[in-house]
Formats: sequence, C-alpha cells, structure tokens
Amino acid sequence: MVPAGFDDKKLNIMINYWNYVLIFLIIFLFIVVFVVVAGGFQQNEDKDNDITEERKRNLQYLSDIGFELKNDFLYEGVFCEYYFQIITKGKFKNKYGQLVDTTLVIVLYDENTEVETSNNDNIREKTKIGYINYCKGSLRLIPFDGENPDFKNILNYLIKYVGDKNFKPISNKKWELKYLKNTKKVRIS
Repeated sequence: MVPAGFDDKKLNIMINYWNYVLIFLIIFLFIVVFVVVAGGFQQNEDKDNDITEERKRNLQYLSDIGFELKNDFLYEGVFCEYYFQIITKGKFKNKYGQLVDTTLVIVLYDENTEVETSNNDNIREKTKIGYINYCKGSLRLIPFDGENPDFKNILNYLIKYVGDKNFKPISNKKWELKYLKNTKKVRIS
C-alpha cells in the first residue's frame, strides 16, 4: 500500500536514498570507531614508553652505584656496607594471595645484635614505601610502586631503617654460611 501522492517510482527513489544514507552512516561510524581505538592504543604505547624511560633511569642508578646485573631481573651489590639483592621483575603474592608483577628488594643483616630479631621472622610491616618482611637475617621490601620503583629513595630509606633498628651489615657469603647451611641454597643467580 502506497501513501497518497506517491507512486512506485518515487517510493523506490526514496528507499534508495535512505539506503545510501544508512550505508554512509555505517561507514562513517566504522571510521570513527577505528580512529578512536587506534588513537587509544597509541596513547597507551606512549605511556608505556614514558614508564620504560623512567624505569631505565632508575635501573641505571643501580649500575651507577656499582650494582651488578646477574641475570635479566636480578641486581646484586653493596650499598653503605649492606648487601642488597633487587629482583626488578617477579611474581609475588600480595596480601590477598594473588600473584602480581612487582619488584622485590632484599637487604641482608646480622642478627647478632642487641636487638632480638628471631621473633621477627615472617612478620609483615607496612612502611611509607612498601611492605617489609623479616626472614632469617634478611629484610624483604615489596615497594608500593612495584612497577616503576625509585631505587635511590628505596635504598636510602632501607639504610636509615636498618640503622634505626641497629641491624649490622653482613656479607652475602657469611649470610649464606649462617642461614643456609642446613637448608637448600635458594640464592637466585
């Protein structure tokens, strides 16, 4: 049934016109969506590159102060007489038991001090830069900014922290002999 004043020819022209408009709108929306999505990915790549550059500067600091890269993710070195191991990328369990990619900073100390630390094993303490765990003469820090930690601030904070606790420095070899003599060697290298 054709409305009054329309013949079949005019109706077909009108239908074809709306078909073209519909096709144009679909193509236009496809292009807009493509540009928005492609632009979003480009912004994420730029952000990743910025993080990578900042992370490179932070890792360069470790090399500048004499830390040695043992494998792709492990730096070892002595800073202010304390021996450090820094795992720059690893999967560790958070407080909810979920595995997360983060950084782990380990500082070794001698428990033969005036401070009794044997009761500190497996204690977790929240500090202003991250969570600290004590375990067999080692202090392990998981920084809050685990993806891009500022190692200069972290190392300075940890030196002040172990100094405040009166923990004495110990070499890696002495620590291994003292704490790992009856257990399997768990050192990462």
